[in-house]
This record gives sequence, C-alpha cells and structure tokens, in this order.
Amino acid sequence: MRFAVMDASGAPLPNARVDIWHCNAAGLYSGYAGQGDKQGISTKGSTFLRTSTSRC
Repeated sequence: MRFAVMDASGAPLPNARVDIWHCNAAGLYSGYAGQGDKQGISTKGSTFLRTSTSRC
C-alpha cells in the first residue's frame, strides 16, 4: 500500500500518523464490544488486523 498524507492545499504533512485496520472474515473489528448480529460479541482488548505507521 502506498499513499501520501497532505493538507487541504496539497502540501505534505510530515510525521502524520496513519492507522490501517479492517474486519476479520466474520466481519468483526478488534477492540469493540457489541458486535455481531445479536450484538453479543466482544473483541475488547484485541488488536488483530491493525497497524499504525508514522513514516509517510
């Protein structure tokens, strides 16, 4: 994945932090309670399928 972080005028934002995360195959996101069809699934305290970088 490659991208640039810029302000509204198109100038680069140095040292910007970018978080990238998505759901697992079951459609659950890490770190959230009350998920699923019946809202009973919790992944609180989990950090699966996430990454963070400040090298933009």
